[in-house]
Amino acid sequence: MALRRWIPPAVLEAVGSVLPDRFQRFEVVSNWDDAERRCIGYEQSTIQTHNPTAAANGEKDHRPTSRDLQFIAAVGICLASSRPGPPVRVLDFGGAFGHYFDVAVSAFPNLSWEWAVVETPGLVSLTAGPKAQASISWTSDLDVKLGERWDFVLASGSLHCVPDPMGVLAKLAGIAPYVLLTRLPLWPLDHHLPAVQRLSRWDQGGAYPLWFFSEAVFLEEVGAIGEVVLRFDVPEDTARIAGHRNTYTGMLIRTKDSS
Repeated sequence: MALRRWIPPAVLEAVGSVLPDRFQRFEVVSNWDDAERRCIGYEQSTIQTHNPTAAANGEKDHRPTSRDLQFIAAVGICLASSRPGPPVRVLDFGGAFGHYFDVAVSAFPNLSWEWAVVETPGLVSLTAGPKAQASISWTSDLDVKLGERWDFVLASGSLHCVPDPMGVLAKLAGIAPYVLLTRLPLWPLDHHLPAVQRLSRWDQGGAYPLWFFSEAVFLEEVGAIGEVVLRFDVPEDTARIAGHRNTYTGMLIRTKDSS
């Protein structure tokens, strides 16, 4: 059993806040290029934590999480408002092995789906096998998918892991009436902050660059592409960086392209 389960959270927070940068899970850097130089990157880091067995099983955990319930609520809003399909077309940006496809099929069993996951080439290569079926597919070519119309776009824990997140978000908002962003790091900052995330404080091998977004700036930028119709906390995801410990955020955006 992990030692941290026996230590009061206040003590963990106090100790973690004074650890040297090399032992922090999140380290502030000067710019995105600097972040990339300091780590092996998102693709190699995430492949270290996955394997073909996980791909075949679809990362299934039969215990629903708050993230699953939040996703179901967001899809329900989309379905009630725009009445898409059949099939309902979903673009899942950074969707790994298609966990949310499994959630959608279970929550809405009477609907048919056309689900496309956009992932890194290495992770896409792990998806070949028993999980493959007609209703879900994987690709590493986002540009091709941006040329199609979708009913719903999902980006869970992925938007902050690309060099130009607001550019990507603007493109995603242009192809669907609704965009769901979840596991989103919104922080009380003056500007978006580049950083490095380590998979473990003690293992320096796995790390990748990411952004911590200024909440005020991010919401202003979102206002240019649409309206936030649902917002929620993601209690499973927290981090401490730049002197603040925060819980990650989710939001459903009705885009200006929803007509």
